[in-house]
Amino acid sequence: TDNIILGEPSKAVQLIEPVNHELNYPKSGKRFVSANEGNSQNVKILLKEVLDESYAPLFPCEIRPDPWREPRKRFTRPPWDFEKSIFSPYKVDSQPLLAKCFEFDWTKSKIAKAIKDEEELAKAKVILKNNYRAIRECYKYFSSLSPLGGVFAVSLNSYTEFCTKCGIVDNKTLFLKDLDLNFIVTTQAETKYKYNPKNGLVRYEFLEVLVRLALNKYLKSGICKSPSECVQRILDDGVMNIMKQYDHQAWRKKHIWNEEVDFVIKNYLPVLRNAYALYAGKDKIQTANKIMSLDEYRLMMQDADLIDECFIQREVDMTYALSMQTEVNELEYGKHLEMRFIEFLEALCRGAWESYRKLADDQIDPES
Repeated sequence: TDNIILGEPSKAVQLIEPVNHELNYPKSGKRFVSANEGNSQNVKILLKEVLDESYAPLFPCEIRPDPWREPRKRFTRPPWDFEKSIFSPYKVDSQPLLAKCFEFDWTKSKIAKAIKDEEELAKAKVILKNNYRAIRECYKYFSSLSPLGGVFAVSLNSYTEFCTKCGIVDNKTLFLKDLDLNFIVTTQAETKYKYNPKNGLVRYEFLEVLVRLALNKYLKSGICKSPSECVQRILDDGVMNIMKQYDHQAWRKKHIWNEEVDFVIKNYLPVLRNAYALYAGKDKIQTANKIMSLDEYRLMMQDADLIDECFIQREVDMTYALSMQTEVNELEYGKHLEMRFIEFLEALCRGAWESYRKLADDQIDPES
């Protein structure tokens, strides 16, 4: 039965069950009036018993308190957790993974032929290993600019661009012709590997050509006395400062591994899955785990009319390559050329960032 309130607003009396025209006297000694809402006669009787003609109470009374309820707990929003985000399956470049990559590249390279002294070779190896993360990140960027036959490798133009940025050519200790000569010596050796184009530097060759440039620039000119000193010197003389600009993991943490981007992607996840399923696997027989090739990614960008002056073809290839997870053996296996869905999501984020950061409109935040 619903509660009934009688009396003046400031001196209201609450009437609830039971129905008998009597006053309830709880153990607390407080008086409460009870009535049945459905019986108007009961209400009239109670009016005479508890209120006078001016509707003033005949004895002290108060409103019956509401039944006790457990206080509602205040919701506390949990902090954003990467492990619960859409990006959590991405394989980060851990130190053990990079150590395996370095050992793989070291054994494939011909650095041992360039540095014949075993003690100096060991010292050079330690120097390169300590700086391998930055070297590999730099290689990944310059190899993404001009894929050769579908394989990401540093072309001669990209290699020259890298050396120019680092200031390696000074026309005193090293000339432009020396760049070309070291590139040719490094790339023209016979190779049996499927993913090693002859006119481009793959990962282990990029490591090797860096050593050759160091020896050519500092050892032949007499600036340094030992090969290991040459390797350390070329890194210290501007090369490492340039390489540190291409920290792709730092970019992920700053720009896309956050709650805002995670929320947007999850909101559009069904659409993104459909787009990936539509274009992935067109070049190959359908498999349970679909992958997207570079050509399929390019086709999707063209069909979506996303390639323009703010997002050119070169940057389409770059976003594809920089989003790929690291593989140890990139010579015999092509997993680093097969885009999975988690890599597809990062590539779209990179594409959006590359496009909008170029716009001159101040209302658009390039970091959003």
